[in-house]
Amino acid sequence: MHQHINHDTSTQAMTEVALGLCMAFFCLLILALFSIGGPDQVLQEQPPLSDTEQLKLAARSGKTAENQKQQYAFYFNGQFYNKQLKHLHIDNFSSFETQQPLILAVQDNLPLKHIMALRKQINHPNLSITMLNQSWQTQLEKIQ
Repeated sequence: MHQHINHDTSTQAMTEVALGLCMAFFCLLILALFSIGGPDQVLQEQPPLSDTEQLKLAARSGKTAENQKQQYAFYFNGQFYNKQLKHLHIDNFSSFETQQPLILAVQDNLPLKHIMALRKQINHPNLSITMLNQSWQTQLEKIQ
């Protein structure tokens, strides 16, 4: 007589161990891929520097207080204004100091396309664009 031996693979220990090792290797591979794509350093929020610390830092970097001054301009309802809320013409931006940062405050409802066009028109190497806060916006509405 011929006997058939039934092989039950669920009870074979080596198969189970091999499957477990494969899953563990796959998990390690996925973790390694995620860690490669992550940021190099975690940015930690630092407390603001005091005035004396800022002066020391500026002295070490060779910057004077004059070089650290920021220039401000406002764009409200299609018009440019300076800090004294006097009208500015687009040609006046060429007279701004290019070494000092220029901060342009715009209305929060201004379309991004228009903001990018303003950036191109002003063409300042240290230009930053921000939103007008409520107090400046109120002052600009009063002079309109």
